This record gives sequence, structure tokens and C-alpha cells, in this order.
Amino acid sequence: MKVVATVSEDGAIHQMHPIATLTLGPQSGSVTDRIRRIHQELSVPGIEATISEDVLAAMWHK
Repeated sequence: MKVVATVSEDGAIHQMHPIATLTLGPQSGSVTDRIRRIHQELSVPGIEATISEDVLAAMWHK
């Protein structure tokens, strides 16, 4: 999960963007019904969830 935030001098954490992103997927590259169900459960307000067929490459994407 990625959350855009900053830490102020007094140590307070400030979220700079209202939506967190989450990329999920199988290591095998084959999207299953299980992955689709997990995606559905995690697709809630405040979280932008996406499915990737190449989750390992997505993990390293900046």
C-alpha cells in the first residue's frame, strides 16, 4: 500500500493525498477468483485497489 504523507518538524504525520493505493496480484501471473474477491473486499472509499498480472514488477515501480 502506498500513502502520500510527510512528517513535520514536531513529528506529526500529515497525509497529503486523500486516497491510498494498493496493488495486488498473484506471483504466478494468473488472476484467480480469489484475487478478484480480495480486490472487491479491499475496494473501499479511501483506497484505490488495482489488480496486476505482474505484481512483482508493480512492487518495484516507483
